[in-house]
Amino acid sequence: MVQILVALFGLIFGSFLNVCILRVPRRESVVSPGSHCPACGRAIRWYDNIPVLSYVLLRGRCRDCGKSISLLYPLVEILTAVIFLLVYWRYGLTIEFAKALIFAMLMIILIFTDLLERRIPHKITLSGIALGVAFSLVTPVDNRPVGWLLARWSVFPSSILLSLIGAAAGAAGTGSSSKLKSSSAEGCAAGSPAGGAKESAGPVSTIPSDSSSKVK
Repeated sequence: MVQILVALFGLIFGSFLNVCILRVPRRESVVSPGSHCPACGRAIRWYDNIPVLSYVLLRGRCRDCGKSISLLYPLVEILTAVIFLLVYWRYGLTIEFAKALIFAMLMIILIFTDLLERRIPHKITLSGIALGVAFSLVTPVDNRPVGWLLARWSVFPSSILLSLIGAAAGAAGTGSSSKLKSSSAEGCAAGSPAGGAKESAGPVSTIPSDSSSKVK
């Protein structure tokens, strides 16, 4: 029973992740406006917005205009549900369960926005850094690499301080990678040599630019 509830919540959160994947890179609100079809502009009814099920019943098309809906939506929802189950089986209903789920959902957003937009939103990476530091205070952190380095200099900090140092080191690496990725995407969009691509090959969003996709 618990596994079924976990999977259902995974589908629901997966639907929300679709919203983030689409709107966050475009600096749009993930709250409003509500889900609507980009082809006809009609609001998507609640019973047409049920994760996976509505896609299957509608055969991947908008009820009003008949335009096709991107397969990415149900794939993200299913992927999120599977990850929810795997994390639950690994950690149970613990604080580690919450930490792992948040990390996994942030990674899903980053992976798909990177694939579709060729950029990694700072709003997601910075939120992940803040949450990572906060969780390091209450959950175990694999601080062995940092601990090993500090031990070479005969420095043996407390476990809490070591967790914070490890989280800060990871945050610094993630922030640098995010800035490099964003700069590369901007260069690609401008057709500059740094972007390594022609102007016509700039970042293309599969979901937003596809008039047959469903907007969450």
